[in-house]
Amino acid sequence: MSEATAIVMFNVGGRHFEVSRTLINEISDTVLGKLVSDTWNDDPGKAVFIDRDGDIFANILNYLRYGSLQVLHHTIRLLSLVNNSIELPITIPRSMFDRELDYYGISSTQGIAEQESLAKTCQSFTDLFDRTKNKHHAFFLALEFHYQFSRYKVESKSELYRIRVNEGDRLYDFTMECRKNKYLVLDDYLMKYFGLSIHETKEKKENSKSPPSKIDFVICVKK
Repeated sequence: MSEATAIVMFNVGGRHFEVSRTLINEISDTVLGKLVSDTWNDDPGKAVFIDRDGDIFANILNYLRYGSLQVLHHTIRLLSLVNNSIELPITIPRSMFDRELDYYGISSTQGIAEQESLAKTCQSFTDLFDRTKNKHHAFFLALEFHYQFSRYKVESKSELYRIRVNEGDRLYDFTMECRKNKYLVLDDYLMKYFGLSIHETKEKKENSKSPPSKIDFVICVKK
């Protein structure tokens, strides 16, 4: 098979696409497959013009590439793969996507392409902001720990240094944020930037239901 016939070219609404012949052959019974067949297209080297939405067509190609093709009773259905399903951008409603699938003669089953909701997009940004905030808090806490460690090191020859954060201190909220992640980010920053490590932590609570009123950190030089 020559390079020219191995690639099928489309011009959909002014957008140009190149698709492997192998993919098109898998859906040869659909309208999309027949448009590039020898019966309908006498010049394989020329792009097939389709007066439809090019942006949606791009998602349909991804749908074909990453879906699972199965033939049932001579009807082609696309079944979603758990790890290879696609998500539609919020600019393309599911109804428009289904309409275009129907135009090209491709059947869909419920739940193949998930509509990326605005709420999901906002939640992604919220999660990113929270992670960034926690890293910010952890770095400032590590900086304060290094400052206190430097002072104590001058006064003591011990290898372990106790640093206490009490409720009401300006670092307390930072500490509680880092505590949610079991101080993993804080310990990472201490080692990476200051050569220190958290040797031990102790929390004192007024009662079992209340947050700790103070947190003691035992800091040591990373060996």
